[in-house]
Formats: sequence, structure tokens, C-alpha cells
Amino acid sequence: RLLHVRLGMAGCSSRVLSAALALLVLSASAAAVSETDADDVLVLTDDTFQAAVQRAELILVQFHAPWCVHCHSYNERIYSKAAQLLRPHGITLAKVDIEDSPGLKSRYDVTQVPYLKLFRKGLYFDYQGPAEEGGAEALVQYMLEEQTKRHLGEDPVITLTEENFDPITSAADLILVEFYADECPSCQRLEPHFIAAARRLRKNDPPVLLGRVKVPDQMEIAKRYELGTYPLLLMLRYGKRYNYTGPREENGIVEYMQRQAGPSSLLLQFGKQAGEFANSRELRAIGFFSMETGAQLLNEFRDSGNLIRNDMQLGHSTDPAVAKEMGMPLESVVIFHPRHLVSQYETGFSILPPLLPNATAASLAETLLAHARPLVGEMTRDNFHTTYLHRPMLMALYDVKWDQDNIKATQYWHDMIASVAKDFHDSELGFAVADEEMFPNDLKALGLEDWGEDVAVGIYAPGPVKYRLQEELTPESLRDFVSRFLSGDLPPYRSSEPAPRKTKAALVKTIVGSTFEKIVFDPRKAVVVMLCSPMVPDCQKASEWYPKVAKKFAGVTDLVFGEMNAALNDPPVGTAYETLPAVFFSKLGSREMEEVEPRPQDAADLTSYLKRRQNIKPKKASKKDSKKKASKKSKGKASKGKKGKSKKRQKDEL
Repeated sequence: RLLHVRLGMAGCSSRVLSAALALLVLSASAAAVSETDADDVLVLTDDTFQAAVQRAELILVQFHAPWCVHCHSYNERIYSKAAQLLRPHGITLAKVDIEDSPGLKSRYDVTQVPYLKLFRKGLYFDYQGPAEEGGAEALVQYMLEEQTKRHLGEDPVITLTEENFDPITSAADLILVEFYADECPSCQRLEPHFIAAARRLRKNDPPVLLGRVKVPDQMEIAKRYELGTYPLLLMLRYGKRYNYTGPREENGIVEYMQRQAGPSSLLLQFGKQAGEFANSRELRAIGFFSMETGAQLLNEFRDSGNLIRNDMQLGHSTDPAVAKEMGMPLESVVIFHPRHLVSQYETGFSILPPLLPNATAASLAETLLAHARPLVGEMTRDNFHTTYLHRPMLMALYDVKWDQDNIKATQYWHDMIASVAKDFHDSELGFAVADEEMFPNDLKALGLEDWGEDVAVGIYAPGPVKYRLQEELTPESLRDFVSRFLSGDLPPYRSSEPAPRKTKAALVKTIVGSTFEKIVFDPRKAVVVMLCSPMVPDCQKASEWYPKVAKKFAGVTDLVFGEMNAALNDPPVGTAYETLPAVFFSKLGSREMEEVEPRPQDAADLTSYLKRRQNIKPKKASKKDSKKKASKKSKGKASKGKKGKSKKRQKDEL
């Protein structure tokens, strides 16, 4: 209004007046998006962040906290001064208070403050500039250099639509596709990792493509893949779908996809080449074929390599001379175990049974994995959910390191276990070692996290049931432990986390081993219980949709939803399941459980099961219950007010 009055008094023309008012409106709009503090640093929040970083050619964002003394010092000495110096160059410095904007803190994994990130048109980059050395001038110089790298502002992720989806995916030898929704919190957390991984994988040899499909804008594509929860990641090879089971953070995505790139089976043309391929620290398998081998079988063998890339690498030869030089039978598949895991009690390779002419990629992959373990194998993050899901399995957890400084100690314990394993080679029991730092939950599950010995040993049996060695590891103690297990004389160990404190009624109850029977077999309740493990990707998805079902049925007073960490707690013996998450239902007044089958993939599946199979319908809370809650709430407010007055009187008296 002041601008309008002053211009009017000066006798401004209506055209000038309109332009001035337009300028005022634009200024007001910009202020609504974000505000700048007295030091020329842009202040961003959960609401204003996205718009600011999307339109900026280059912007540096500092995540800080009001309680962080170092943040205040850094702002005064360096950040604010640099912001003023960079303003004339069109470069913006911004800051986000993580206390006021918890959504941004979660989205960008802010674990310490101050924390700096670069953004170019919405794409984020790690800050690699000076810390504090050189002061504001050094930060200014770094940002001016970054301003010249305009090409980095290109989005490395391909936007897939109904028009370009088939042409791109059918021509790509490998592409990782994300199905996402704007309002999905998990999608927002994944986004910066997905973009950063795409940027690195574009430079891989061979390059790996990453694409995204926005749902519901592209529903026709989404319908093809029967989406359950977001974000969904899947791999496509020339249009054929393969499940993505890898991590969802930048480094994990990059490492996983690097293993997926390249040929699924390497063509080995010479005996020397095949020998070098087989003599590896990784698990390898070679198909020794001939020109008479059916093209279909050879293609299925090669395709099986795509299904087990995380477990082993495949090679193949169609020259009989290669098989002869390697001393292997023609028309056979041979697994070569990692050379550092081969003991003196084994040959180091396994010749698989003859392949059937109608074998499929899936059946070949299953056969390869079934013979993948040497006498004493090694469980890692890559193979624990495939090769080493075998039960029963003896696991020795210790400091497993194969570098020059630790290989002697690692080999010593491995060889000791092999000296016992050879005597039980004909049994169903598998043997493996694992790094205790990589699998701390296994130590907890066996109750051996405070074990004073160098090696912790346990047996995982079907059921699931666990057993643990409770004395120092020696060949004699291990042999006795295994013998007692196989004869059925070994008592099992049941693990349990401490029972949680009693709190206000939650939608999903936390169940532990010691409280399982009390809660699940309560004669007054019907119970849905989900067994999960935080390390399993499908469990991470289930933890998002499972509470939604509990909320939908919250009005059913005799129905309880519970969840138990199966990695740290044991259900009753006989609670059998193959994969996690596993969902069970116990009827009202029953002491038995049935597994929900087929396994629920989303909230709709479990809701349908309860409605159709168990005839349980969702109910809204009754008016009586609502009045009770309202009464309690008002009483709580009244008592809170009284306490407040009492404290004020005490303060006045003091």
C-alpha cells in the first residue's frame, strides 16, 4: 500500500504502477517460499526446501542445530561471510535447522552437524570443499570453482513414461528402475541415494542405467508389475524382470549393480583362461559344453548366472579341448570353491549331477546354490540369505579377516573346524565361518555377545531352533557338540530380548521370546503376529504397511497385532517358516497358529485374509469408547492445569 501511495503522489502512470505492483507481488511470493537472515544466508524449512534447491543452479546447504556450539562458531567466522561474498556471483548459501525440519534430517541422513550438501537443480552432491582451513575465502573459492561445472546439473536418472518405457528397457542389457510416489516418505529418503548412485554407475564399465517411474502418473506401467509398496526397485535385462534384493543406500546400490553388470557367463576359449578363472578367491562355476549341446540348455545356463550373481560367477566353454585340459568331463558343470576356503580334506571342486535337457535357469540356479558350499564355507552379507540359509548349519563367529596381518589366525580356526567337519561330511549339517563384526545380531541371538572366548559357535536348525557351544572351542569340544546335536541329546537355546516396559496401548505390540506365549496364546484374544528381521529388505517394507492394517482393525477389541524380531527372539519350537517376514494368526481361545498363506505382500493382502478367511471385519471405535477417551483427555488437561498453578504458586512463594 505504501508503494502504491508514493507512486500515486508522484503522478506515476498506470503502466508504471502496474509494473511496481507486479514486482511487489513477486517479492511477496519469494518471501513465502524462503527468507534470508541478516547475513545473506537463505533459511530453508521442510516446506520451502524443495522449491529452493530445484530452481537453483548451485546452492550450498548447511544442516545445523540450535544447540550446536560449533555450528554457531562456524556461521559467524566463515559461512555468513562467505554468503555475503558469493551473493554478487549469483551463488546462494542456505541453512536448515534440523530441529525445525526433521523431515529433511531423515531424508539426507544427517547424523552430525554442521553438515554440508551441494545442490544443482535439485540434484545433490557430497561437499568436498575445505572444512575450516582458509576461512571464508577458501569456501568462496571452492564455490566459484563448482559454479563452472554446470554439466553436473543434468539428472543422471532417466524419467520413464508410457511412451519411452518399452523402447528403453527392451534395448538395455541392464537397467535398475524405481517406482515411486511424491508423497511417500520412504521414496523421499531413497531419492538422494538413488541419484548419487546413478551418477557413479553412469561412469561404470560397462555403464549401468537407472530410471524412475512416477506413480500414479504412469499407472499402465505400474499395473504390469503388481506394485505393493513404494518405493519398488526392480532390474530389467532386455525387458525381462529380475528382483532387486540389494541395499537402498548409495554405496550399497553401486556395489550391488556393479556385480549385476557385464555378461552373466564368461566365454572361456582356452584351457589356461579357464584355469585362471577357476583359481579364484571367489566362488566360480564352469559349464564344459560341446558344439552338440542344445542351444536352449546353454541359454538357460547363461541366464541362471543372472539369478545368482551375488553368490557366484559363471563361465562356459564349447570347446572339448578346454574340458580335457582342465581334466573335467564333457557336458558337465563344475563348481570351484574359493581357494582360501579349501582345506586339506577336499579337492576344491564339485562336479554336479548331469544336466537334464529341459533344465531351466531357475532349476539350474537352485542346483548350483545347493552345491555352492565347501566343507567349511564363509557367510557374508551377500550370501547369508541364499547359500547359507541351509539348515542345519553350524556357524563359527570370530574375527574373520583374510588380509596379510590376520590371515594366520583366521586360517587357524577355519582349519580346526574343517578337521571336525570332515568326520560329519555325510550328514545334513553344514559348516561355515563368519565375521562377528558383520553379524553382531547372530551373537546376540545365541546369547554370546559377551562371550569371553575368541570364537562363538552355534547351530541353526529347522524349527527354527538354536544350539550353542558353551565351552572353549577345541577339536574335542566341537566334535562332542556336533555328535550330541546329531543324536538329539543337545538341549536347544531360546533367545529373547528383555521384555519391553508396559506403555500405553500401541497399535502393534512388541513381542519378545519370553512374552510370546503369554501374548499370542491369550485365550481372550485373537492375535496376528509378524516375525521379521531388520536386515531383510521385505521386512523393511512390511514395517511400513503392517501398522496400517492394525490401525484399520483398531476397533476390533478382541484382536491384537504383534511384531517380533526373529533375529533376536525365538518363537515356540515348531513355529516353522521359510522366509521373512512370516505372518501367523492365532484364533480366539486357541493355542495353535496358522501361517498366513500366500504370504502377504501389502496391507491389502493381510486385510483380505482377515476379512475372507477369518471373517473379521474392521470396526470404528464405539461412541462409548470415544466418550471415555474424551473424558480422560479433559481430566488430563484439568490435572495438568492444576499442577501448573501449583508450580506457579511455589515459584511466587520462593
